[in-house]
Amino acid sequence: METTGLESSSRMSVCILLLLLVYENTFADGTARFPYIPNQEFQYAVRYGPLRIGTIRLAARADTSFKGSLAHHLAISFDSNPDIPFIHLQSRTESYVDAKGGYALATISHDMTDSGWVTTWYDFDYEGRKISYTVSYNGRTVSERSEPMQFDGGYQDGLSLVLFLARRADILDTVLVPTVVESGQQLTLVAFNRKEDTVALGEIGKKILCFHVSGRANYRALFGVTGDFQAWISADPFRIPVQAKLRVLIGSIVIKLEKWSEAAWGRKLQKPY
Repeated sequence: METTGLESSSRMSVCILLLLLVYENTFADGTARFPYIPNQEFQYAVRYGPLRIGTIRLAARADTSFKGSLAHHLAISFDSNPDIPFIHLQSRTESYVDAKGGYALATISHDMTDSGWVTTWYDFDYEGRKISYTVSYNGRTVSERSEPMQFDGGYQDGLSLVLFLARRADILDTVLVPTVVESGQQLTLVAFNRKEDTVALGEIGKKILCFHVSGRANYRALFGVTGDFQAWISADPFRIPVQAKLRVLIGSIVIKLEKWSEAAWGRKLQKPY
């Protein structure tokens, strides 16, 4: 079996492009802004037209010490709809994000294949300016390699990009974000336009005021996800991910919030519009 360090990142790139959501607690310079509240969970329906193709679950866990830095610990999973015979995907990813700078420190991705689990460890070494990949198959290491960072500054993986996007949802700026995806080191274009919009959330029978974020990924991810994307993030102090829409080779995929823990939002949803 020949495996590269970027193969299993196709599932991680689902996290990058299927969500593009959640919130964080710092500006780029580390200034505190929104509270990072641990022990939160969110669940999203992933649909292609009327067809539900899967479920995404996102969790914010307790902060921890990682590489001598305070780090946010996040976890995300994707499970394809078992009623669809031609899609069988399972993915589990954990990410450690520098709590002050908002950049990726490390990511561990577990992806189910027809013959077992493939695990990839992504390690971001900013002092040495390199990214290392360690791949194991059913617990056995099959590949180790590293490559120099091609871009300056902090990098984003799937989950840290999610945080990067949402914490800036209310600013006015256009940026190119260094991102690690299946095809390697890429740049993700993101336009923060300070645009407000409402999204109907059927679970509470109300419309939620959101910030609208748009952008473009000039690379291809799982399901043929590529090109333009949009995301809607609640315009409140919690920055709750509400909805996302992104292009695939034919048509588009819509991701929408359907469940959340009370600690995440619950009774604190005060001003739906």
